[in-house]
This record gives sequence, structure tokens and C-alpha cells, in this order.
Amino acid sequence: MPLRKSIITSDGIMTFADKTQMPIATPEFRKWLHRHLSFRYRGDHVEYGVFARQVKDSVYWYAIKGYRNKNIQHYLGDNSCVTLDQLEEIEEKFIRSMRDADQSESVSIGPGGSNNGSI
Repeated sequence: MPLRKSIITSDGIMTFADKTQMPIATPEFRKWLHRHLSFRYRGDHVEYGVFARQVKDSVYWYAIKGYRNKNIQHYLGDNSCVTLDQLEEIEEKFIRSMRDADQSESVSIGPGGSNNGSI
């Protein structure tokens, strides 16, 4: 599948559509971040989109992932918060959010096929 957006992987490397790469723990990445509004993060277990919203003179970053026909969104912070540690922490939040969504949709079926009043 061709790469359409810039992707950061769990090793802290951003890969661009032209296959060039840049470590995110660099001043060059900080400069890039100030000029762009979105990228994708591909962790060990979850891939999600990251996008910026500008409010007055500040930029705030959010992560979003579609799951079970719903969008799950988590707040990252300002430009200084877009770090590999924070992206990994957000990945863990997505894992918990998806697990919670799975549990809330499960129905307890009791003996004889009844749902014990829970639907």
C-alpha cells in the first residue's frame, strides 16, 4: 500500500511519502510540526491519526481512531507534547478505550439462553 501521509512508527522515526525519514527527537521535527497539521502514528498495537487545531495563537494536538463505527479521540497537548512517549501513552489509551467499548457491548447470556435482564 503506498504511503499517503507522514507516518511515525514506534521506533520514533517519521517516514514521508517519498520514503525519506526523520527522527522525531530532533529540532528538524519540531520545525516540521509547526508547519503541518496532521500525521499518522503506527504503534506496536494500534495505528491512529494525529491532527492539530489552532485556537487563537495556540496549536493543540489530538489523536483520533475509528472503532466500531465510532471515533475515539484523545488530547495530546501543544507542540511540546508531541513526543514518542506521549504517542505511546495515547496508544495505550486507545487500547483501553477499545477494550471498554468491547465490554460495554457484550451481553451476559445466562442458563437457558436468557440475558438475565441485561441488554
